[in-house]
Amino acid sequence: MTSHTEIGKFARGILCRTSALSTVILFLITATPASAYKWLEMDWSYQANPVETHFVVCENDAPVGASARIKEAAAKWNYTKLKFVFDEDDCPAQTPKNYVVFDTFPQTNAAVSDTKNVPATNKMTGCVIHFNKNRFWYVGNGIPDADENDLFSVALHEFGHCLGLDHVGVNGVVMQEKLDAGKQLRQLTPDDIAGRNNIYGSP
Repeated sequence: MTSHTEIGKFARGILCRTSALSTVILFLITATPASAYKWLEMDWSYQANPVETHFVVCENDAPVGASARIKEAAAKWNYTKLKFVFDEDDCPAQTPKNYVVFDTFPQTNAAVSDTKNVPATNKMTGCVIHFNKNRFWYVGNGIPDADENDLFSVALHEFGHCLGLDHVGVNGVVMQEKLDAGKQLRQLTPDDIAGRNNIYGSP
């Protein structure tokens, strides 16, 4: 089983990514010339339609209210062809294939999405999202402080990776490459939705 890691790195609030992926395919959406999205080169579309991908959230070391906020963010991606489903919160000894956890990183990354696929295929088999428990996380609905990462925005971005989307060089979209601390991106844009629909089909 191969593995790719999407690193959400907020060095002074800047989100970056390193990846071992080969050249990423860029799809241009003809309806809006400036819009674009990128495929991660793996997804769940090989499963039954509609796709239901089950996740487990571990609340250990998470801010109060984090689990509910993460689930709200994931639900933004749900539609008739794809749904993120959450089983009961748990922190099992053996990591589930789709998992959300707060832990410590050796550097100042805010979040890491570790996606796995069947070797030599585009079939995604798992996605584990790690949030850095040492970061200052904003869990509310307002505006985060300048030194806080907005949990909803980061979770929304990371679940984009978990369904098969990569970063794009377009500002103002959920899957953009960087996000300043103290900022928030809590709504899917036409670019984000078009990328999802290209993978799993139109509603």
